[in-house]
Amino acid sequence: MQRALLVAGLLLIGCGSPTGRSIEADGAIAIDSRIVVANDSAVADFVLTDGDPEDDALLGDAAPADAAAADARSADATLVRDARSDAAAASCQVNHGGCSDNADCLPGSNGGVQCVCISGYAGDGWSCKASQSVQVLEVAAGGYHSCARFSDGRIRCWGQNDRGQLGPKIGGAERTLPTRVRSFEGKKAVQLALGWRHSCARFADGSLSCWGNSAAYPRDIAAAGALDVSAGGTNSCYVTAQAGVRCWGRQHNGDGTNYIQISPVDVVDIAGLVAQQVSVGWDHTCARFAGGALRCWGDNTDGELGDGTRTHRARPVKLVGLPSSPAVEIATGGRFSCGRFADGSIYCWGVNNRAQVGDGTLTTRILTPSRVTGLVGLKATQLSATSMAYHACAIFSDQSLRCWGFNEQGQLGDGTLTLRSAATPVVLPSGVSPSQISVGGWHSCAQFSDQQIRCWGFNKFGELGDGTTTRRLTPQRVSQTW
Repeated sequence: MQRALLVAGLLLIGCGSPTGRSIEADGAIAIDSRIVVANDSAVADFVLTDGDPEDDALLGDAAPADAAAADARSADATLVRDARSDAAAASCQVNHGGCSDNADCLPGSNGGVQCVCISGYAGDGWSCKASQSVQVLEVAAGGYHSCARFSDGRIRCWGQNDRGQLGPKIGGAERTLPTRVRSFEGKKAVQLALGWRHSCARFADGSLSCWGNSAAYPRDIAAAGALDVSAGGTNSCYVTAQAGVRCWGRQHNGDGTNYIQISPVDVVDIAGLVAQQVSVGWDHTCARFAGGALRCWGDNTDGELGDGTRTHRARPVKLVGLPSSPAVEIATGGRFSCGRFADGSIYCWGVNNRAQVGDGTLTTRILTPSRVTGLVGLKATQLSATSMAYHACAIFSDQSLRCWGFNEQGQLGDGTLTLRSAATPVVLPSGVSPSQISVGGWHSCAQFSDQQIRCWGFNKFGELGDGTTTRRLTPQRVSQTW
């Protein structure tokens, strides 16, 4: 009971603004407020201070009148110190203690919080600047959130956080600015994969971790050997070091069953094939193999498996009607799929009620691959779709960025809200070219030649990372917090 009262009191004064806090000599922030602590024999006032001797006497550091009093005062002092530590930890958890996003928030020596700049950054803890240039290596867009990884190996995320998809140690709801994922310090991220309400990262040591969907802590999926990862609407998958594919989540994991799998299971019927890439859509998955072969499995309500039927498949099936050129990339969306081929062409298949297939029509379903139009003389160099998306985007040989499909929130980036059934140029800033594209649920993000990330489309949860929740019809620069 004593501890609960102390912690409650400390939380009231320890989790607000810096008002009433002072910076100690060691850089910690001390709480300087009076609280009332009840015990069995009396009500005593304790002042939590920066270590002043006069105030320390109130915490049991002065000479006691007798041994019993000494024991009581010692116990109370211990209780206060423990409660101070709890309050500091709570402050760090709730609002990072007011520290810079590029600092660690730690319990201070006198119950406050201490802000310490992370490796590669310098400053007073309130403001930490990179000691050397930090480069953007990848941007990834999910359902209503986005993340990026950097040359220092770190990950930063922004947008919706109702299920912890921005990181287990990031409290609160949405974030409109990039926020460091603090769970993986010391590990170097080499690939990101964002699903509807969860996120995954693959690291240089081959390990794979995912977080979100209200999980309290990151889940270690693979200790080593992960070669490619994709996060979808209800499932996730990765390519193994043995060139197989493993999946987990809701039904349609490619294991020949329709059971929910809480741990990764092997995809069947791909013996003799060397998996190189996997892409998870809303409720279906496709994989690309050495030599350009494609296989898909899962829900097939709208022909998203590309086998010419609408039959659900618990095992991988071959696609029909593919071009003769081998596939070099696969991207799955919300009940549709697309492939990029060695000759630079793009073919899509599946639901097309929002022009997702990009073949110039609004035919409700396309059961076999159909070529995306509006690309005369152009060769695609990168392709992107995602599990919730009704649109897709690609980068082309002329350094243009083009998108097609649904555009209700400006996710095509052409400055309009008009649906596009053919690949349509994104309005790009002058003097820059796209180097990487990632499609989210109702927004899109790209990395550019000037080392800036720009996003556009829906922004209700801050998924564009520009510090606002304003919808953008053309690319808007993500605010730089690194």
